[in-house]
Amino acid sequence: MTKPDHTMSVTVGGVKIPVPVYEDAISTNAVVQEVNARLADIEANATRIDTQAFALQTAVSFAVELTELRRQNDWDQRELLQALNALLKTLRQTLEAAEGTDLRKP
Repeated sequence: MTKPDHTMSVTVGGVKIPVPVYEDAISTNAVVQEVNARLADIEANATRIDTQAFALQTAVSFAVELTELRRQNDWDQRELLQALNALLKTLRQTLEAAEGTDLRKP
């Protein structure tokens, strides 16, 4: 795996690591803060300390969220496509009804 050209050093879960820059430093830090917050929530509900397990639970948590967002996006795209098809059908019907009619007359 090659190292990205643009990385920055951040602290995730108390460990300083290099990460790829997402858009810019501010956006990257916002993502890191979100990861740290999710990790802190998982740690707070744990009965024992297991940093590796916490990291994996955090990763799975984000993967589940990503999957849900992808499904919602797919659903939204299908809904939009159906709405656009309905609009196209209505426009075609309107144009067919208007054939032979001078649309410039009030």
